[in-house]
Amino acid sequence: DEYLDIYGYLVKNCCMFTRSVGDAYMKIPEVSMMYNQLVDDRHKIKPLPSKDRPFILNEAEVTVHKMNEHDHYIIVACDGLWDEMTNDEAVTRVHRYTTQLKGPKEKTSEHLVMFALEKAAQRLNRKDPSLQVETLQDLLAIPPGREGRKYLHDDISVVVIRLPPAEAVAAGQAIPMSAEKRPSKWDVVRKAIGEYQKINDSKRYIMKKWGNVLDEVLRDMKN
Repeated sequence: DEYLDIYGYLVKNCCMFTRSVGDAYMKIPEVSMMYNQLVDDRHKIKPLPSKDRPFILNEAEVTVHKMNEHDHYIIVACDGLWDEMTNDEAVTRVHRYTTQLKGPKEKTSEHLVMFALEKAAQRLNRKDPSLQVETLQDLLAIPPGREGRKYLHDDISVVVIRLPPAEAVAAGQAIPMSAEKRPSKWDVVRKAIGEYQKINDSKRYIMKKWGNVLDEVLRDMKN
């Protein structure tokens, strides 16, 4: 059964994950009602979630790692990146870019996104040669969005945080600023998260559309 092959392992035929910060339509009944008006019958959320019984949790699974001199980067990325590569591949690519290719530091995240798209093109060529997507250039030639490559690969958001050398931290030289201007580690983390949470144009469009539908749902509930 093709439907079971594709959707059988998804939560409510929608999500590959069971924990997230967003995805309110899997947690809040009013948002689920709004979502159901935008999708076909087989993707509708039935029954609706409740506040006491969400289908996806907000509680993060936390792993603590004590940093050492061998840690050089923190890669924060959505599942669109990890669909195309393993952790080791991502780390190896970032290391190669910063040491062998010596690319601009501020372009590290962009380089990793391009590598993921290159991997996606290779995957598509193996899986369905009829798409005629053999190279990164072939994939980028397809316009983004629902009318283009929306269903060829997932959205890919990446932030690469470069860690200072251990000896620089020990010497108090990790950040070339005076002590009173030196940002705390939380300032750095907040900035990285802020960059990561930037919403692209397509998501803004969807949120606006959902907002209009939510207004209608709330009006119906009042009536």
